Amino acid sequence: MKKLTAVMAMLLCTAGGLMAFSGQYVSVKGAYEASKQEYSEGARSINIFDAKGPALGLSYGAYFGESLRAEINYNYKDLKDTKTLANTGIPFDSGSTIKTAQHTFLANVFYYPFGRIIISPFVGAGAGYGIVKDKTYGLPTKGNFAYAVYLGADYPLTEKFAIDLTASYNAILNPYDYPGYKNINNFGGGLGLRYSF
Repeated sequence: MKKLTAVMAMLLCTAGGLMAFSGQYVSVKGAYEASKQEYSEGARSINIFDAKGPALGLSYGAYFGESLRAEINYNYKDLKDTKTLANTGIPFDSGSTIKTAQHTFLANVFYYPFGRIIISPFVGAGAGYGIVKDKTYGLPTKGNFAYAVYLGADYPLTEKFAIDLTASYNAILNPYDYPGYKNINNFGGGLGLRYSF
């Protein structure tokens, strides 16, 4: 984790050195995400977690020139499984709907290939730390590496405010301290409001 933090800090410092700092921002984003996770036992693999739910993101960031911005982001997801575990053979109560909470802390970098125009498309990527809390069974969990990729576009409302529409994929690697569980994979889309200063 310390190595990852050092690498991300180096990348952000390099970006800042290559392009002039041109402002700061704070943002809030609401999203809706689908989450999947597999459970494996020997040669058998089962899609144990197939959930959907709302997500909330908070960010603080900076602009570098017309083509780059970088941020520190916190994201919270409250997810509920859309089906139960009946007939899966998983060795615990299979009659309950699974509920989890996910917390991620990411350093994100976004690139604008056409600069800042009226509608500004961007691509992005991030890496950091993720934690999952099992709200149904209380299975032991552990924090682990998390990453994300983004595709979206900005639209300015005023000189200070802008909205963005973003599709994302993000994952937390093997967050359960329990045999058989694999990575959690999340797919979603959201609308954000950004204030620049």
